[in-house]
Amino acid sequence: MGRVAGGRHCPESGPEFPVEELGGTQLDVKDVITKQGMKRSILKSGYLLEQRVEAVLNEADYYVETNAAYPDPVTGRSREVDVVAIGVVRVYAEPAFIFPTLICECENNAQPAVFFARESPISFLYHLEVRMAGIPVRILDERRPTDVPGEEEYVSLSELLRFADHHHYCRGPVATQYCTFARKNQNTPWVALHSDEQHDSLTTLINAVEFKIDEHYHAWSPPAVGDSESLNVEFYYPVLVLQGPLYTARLERGRLTLERSNHVQYRKEVVCPQGTASYQIDVVREPYLTRYLELVEAEMRRAKNVLRRHKGLVQRSIAAIVRDAAHPGEGETVREAMEF
Repeated sequence: MGRVAGGRHCPESGPEFPVEELGGTQLDVKDVITKQGMKRSILKSGYLLEQRVEAVLNEADYYVETNAAYPDPVTGRSREVDVVAIGVVRVYAEPAFIFPTLICECENNAQPAVFFARESPISFLYHLEVRMAGIPVRILDERRPTDVPGEEEYVSLSELLRFADHHHYCRGPVATQYCTFARKNQNTPWVALHSDEQHDSLTTLINAVEFKIDEHYHAWSPPAVGDSESLNVEFYYPVLVLQGPLYTARLERGRLTLERSNHVQYRKEVVCPQGTASYQIDVVREPYLTRYLELVEAEMRRAKNVLRRHKGLVQRSIAAIVRDAAHPGEGETVREAMEF
């Protein structure tokens, strides 16, 4: 039997809350969504996809936070990213860790997403696009030693880890354009266009990564006298997870080909105060997510092995960076003092 709300009888298919919880407005039952309508709407949304992604990441031993907040870099207003998942890899017996960190947006795309990919002649340089934060993200270049403190030469941690040889950012085709499809009604032709939803998701991933990096450095403070700093680096993987179809498009000799795909690498350039910056974003279909996690695990395993082999160099680099970051230059942030 239906409930009585505000003196009115509500059928089973109607809302199960009093009228005052709807702002006190006397709604016509015909204007209130039914349970079947709710189910259809939820199935079309990305809410269930987010929950399934969360379950896969939990199963893979990640610490998972959904709807994680970050500030809009323009307005300062609070925004949300769908999923942030942090894994833990111990490097040495003493406290020393690296943290693969997945930042995910989830989209239940009704129409196919198409990414226009091609091989890059400079893909070996894309190891520099691996976003990381912590200490050390740069390593002393002992090929060019100096006896003057503060004048050491450094290389990126990604160079020590030889990411150019094995990181997936440096292998395979990369897309810089994408589209999806829409039409006004069944009597009009389909149009290829940029989806606001996908644009917003890709922008969210970049902004959330930058916030996590800033947050990591903001929390750092120099070790106490007599203590030493430990290896502690987060590696960020921005990921757009799609429930619907994903295609790779190629234009070769004037001929367009479309191939169903499970994983596409997308490269996005943005304007920043320092000029421009490029970000590499993985676009994966939901069924491929477990395989993608295996790829991340393999990269972190290689990183751990390299860090173990170069433990002495890593510790010397940490000591030099801590010395500089503890007394940053005028107007210099901790992040600027620590980054490569």
